[in-house]
Amino acid sequence: MELSPRLNGVLYKALLRLIKIRVLKKTKLRAKFFHHLRKIRRAEFGKKNPEKTFLVIFPVNDITGLFGLHNYVCAHVDYALKHSMIPIIDMKYVPNLLIDWDEIGKRNGWEHFFYQPYEDYSLEDVYRSKNVCFPSNFNIHVDYSPAKDLERIKSDYDICSKYIRVKPEFMKLADEYWNMNCLGTSVIGAVCRGTDYRTQHPHMHAKVPDNLTIYEDIMAYYKPGMKVFIATEDADIREYLIGKLGDKLLYTQKLVFDNTKKGYVADLIDEGRVSRVSLQEEYLVSILCLSKCDYLIGPGVGGTLGALRLNGGKYKDIKILDLGVYN
Repeated sequence: MELSPRLNGVLYKALLRLIKIRVLKKTKLRAKFFHHLRKIRRAEFGKKNPEKTFLVIFPVNDITGLFGLHNYVCAHVDYALKHSMIPIIDMKYVPNLLIDWDEIGKRNGWEHFFYQPYEDYSLEDVYRSKNVCFPSNFNIHVDYSPAKDLERIKSDYDICSKYIRVKPEFMKLADEYWNMNCLGTSVIGAVCRGTDYRTQHPHMHAKVPDNLTIYEDIMAYYKPGMKVFIATEDADIREYLIGKLGDKLLYTQKLVFDNTKKGYVADLIDEGRVSRVSLQEEYLVSILCLSKCDYLIGPGVGGTLGALRLNGGKYKDIKILDLGVYN
């Protein structure tokens, strides 16, 4: 039975209080929490803004990386705008990879990297408002396949440039690196996802190429005098390409991994071996640089989608490595 919006508001706030309990770090309990949170469709938290309808966008799990979240948010912002709702992103009260567990309820991880779509309304304002909707109330399609069609790329670019704006400190870091290393040079950009994708084969995620395939695809574009910029968290891929390309290879990410053993990069974060914030900060700057390249090569993963969306169709050519998905 569907609860009334007012009772849903009470239930939602109760669930938000529960996530501060450390026992929720256990995987099974964490999954149950998200299951119940996703069932809430509409809530009334108070009497504020009775003439407005808000769409609260929160992550559906706590293992999705920055540009997987970016893609998810982009689709939901687009839906909200088309249906006269005000979108707002909650990565403060709901577990996600952009904040540590002891920061839940204290800091909105999204706002460290991006502005809210509308700065006139805070998350606290929304959680005192009368008409609040959640993604489960709608059948919102999130397309995780990178598109080469210019219409979709430009549509996503317009949404991002207006409503999902990157914070200036990260734009500055990317601009400084680019001006120092790439200005006046033709650059091939490659998304080189490895580590847990290669070892764990996450279900229904895009397959990633081996080192030789990456190199061969780069060299299909390469001409003397060009440089190659890579976005990768995989130490093996980086060392392989350094051996092949030498000083023609560029990258900004310092945090790279030899392997993730039997788990995922997210597990290393949970174990405290890697800083959530530092890892995502480096990733954002890397993708911003990738969006400045002349050519883009990459499998159908979040970083490739992010670069396409931030570039807005200005690449001279794009090669999406469609290798299928892991079963």
